[in-house]
Amino acid sequence: MTDINHISGSPGVTPPQLAGALPETVMRYWRVAPLRTADELKLSYALRCRVYCEERGFLDITDYPNGIEQDEFDDYSLHFGSFDAEGGLVGSARLVLRGPLGFPMFSHCALDPEWQEKIDAIPQLVEISRLVVSRQYRRRANDGYYGIQHTEDPENFDRRREARIASGAPAPSEQSDRRDQFSVAVSLFKAMYQAAWRLHMTHALSAMELTLLRLLRRYHFPFEKIGPECDYFGPVTPFLLDAELVEQQLAVEAPELHQEFREGLDAEQTAALIG
Repeated sequence: MTDINHISGSPGVTPPQLAGALPETVMRYWRVAPLRTADELKLSYALRCRVYCEERGFLDITDYPNGIEQDEFDDYSLHFGSFDAEGGLVGSARLVLRGPLGFPMFSHCALDPEWQEKIDAIPQLVEISRLVVSRQYRRRANDGYYGIQHTEDPENFDRRREARIASGAPAPSEQSDRRDQFSVAVSLFKAMYQAAWRLHMTHALSAMELTLLRLLRRYHFPFEKIGPECDYFGPVTPFLLDAELVEQQLAVEAPELHQEFREGLDAEQTAALIG
């Protein structure tokens, strides 16, 4: 495994230093920023506790008497938060960097044999983890846990989309509610996309439930399945995302979203860290 101090190409660089070098961004209603201070991180850990313990029952609330949910991977992660106009944290997520502990997914999910060797050979790899959205911004009856409506499983959505394209009709995603394009979850993915681009990360792991996979397929993120379903905060499946494929697919199939995600990118802002 690559040591965390060499993740950026410069020895001694820590996740907090990387976070300090990454600029914030906006996505319509939200200010999205790397979480840099202890107080900001506590807000994220508290939101995680509310979602994972109180709302979803994945963790026993009695194990977190202070209302803070943390694990050993937080020190090896870049954390991101979306804030509303009043400055309240409405969602958060983290990118776990390759470090001495490996990745959290590997403690819960098995990979298909043909993928294990490929994953081990990717140096610039991260894991998307702990994506949570405040209940305050899951207002509609069918919003699910990521603040975006869903009505069908990803396979049906893909078949319907392909059939409409073959007939010359607009793809279903092009007719979706535009409010969804600016959901809290999508704003967090914009921040993680920009951080990965600036730090030259080439691939991202994620153990996802169908709800989140549905969201990301609607926005043309080409996650590839790399293992069977497992029990990791509920039933999830391990996936891999190739950054090069993301660029190609977004540019062709979702140019407006691609332009939104690219807005403000400037590699020179972190050149001193990434080398």
